[in-house]
Amino acid sequence: FEQAFAPLVYAQAAREAIHAFKYQGRHRLGSWLAAQMAACARRRVPLAEIHAVVPVPLHWLKRRLRRLDPPIALARALARTLGMPYVPLLRRVRWTTTQTRLSSSARVRNVEGAFQVRANHRVNGGILLVDDVLTSGATANACAQPLHDAGFQPIYILTAARIPHCP
Repeated sequence: FEQAFAPLVYAQAAREAIHAFKYQGRHRLGSWLAAQMAACARRRVPLAEIHAVVPVPLHWLKRRLRRLDPPIALARALARTLGMPYVPLLRRVRWTTTQTRLSSSARVRNVEGAFQVRANHRVNGGILLVDDVLTSGATANACAQPLHDAGFQPIYILTAARIPHCP
């Protein structure tokens, strides 16, 4: 991917808000997070190059267990706010364990080959790939690779927050 952006640092209040959104059913926080992301995108992302807002997908079973897919909720709200098409270009083709307690190298192995581009969607041009948090970049890379291989360029990453030492 070209570059990653996030309006918040994944610490203290932002971390608590994201956890409440993802795990405690505080879905309204998603609107606030998406508004922060949209403001960041308007300032920093070359939006003229973007033709679709694409979420990082959860595995279907994880989505069913949580009853919320945070990246999809954020991507839909973001696309609406930015006036861009929301396109679920990716699908997760295998279960992956949670990344939270894995080392950087284990994270890469965990998500390697976990995503594919859906054959029934066509977009010409750049992608804004949306997730909730950017930590090691393993998931972002695992998603960007099949998109890049399918000819989508440029690819920018936008998350609600990123950990402080992330490049």
